[in-house]
Amino acid sequence: MKTMLKLALLTLAGCVASEPQPAATRPPAAAAEPVLDAAAKARVEAEVRKLEPEFWLRRSRDGEAAANEWLRQQAQDISRREAARTAG
Repeated sequence: MKTMLKLALLTLAGCVASEPQPAATRPPAAAAEPVLDAAAKARVEAEVRKLEPEFWLRRSRDGEAAANEWLRQQAQDISRREAARTAG
C-alpha cells in the first residue's frame, strides 16, 4: 500500500504516534481520542482499502494535492461514522 493511504489507515486506526516534543514547545493537550478495539480497527482498515482505487484515479486525474484532500475528507467521514457507531 502506498504511503499516503498507509498513513491514512494508520491514523484512522489510532496507530500513529506523534514525535516527542520538549515541554516548552508542546501544544496544549487535546481531548483524548477514542481508542479503537480490534473490530473497529478492522472496519476502518476495510473502508480505507476500498478507497485506494478511487484515490489513484483522482491522483492521476486531479493531481496529488487534490487526491490527498479527498482522502483526508474521506478519512474524517470514516472516523465520524466509527465514533457514532461506538458512541451508541
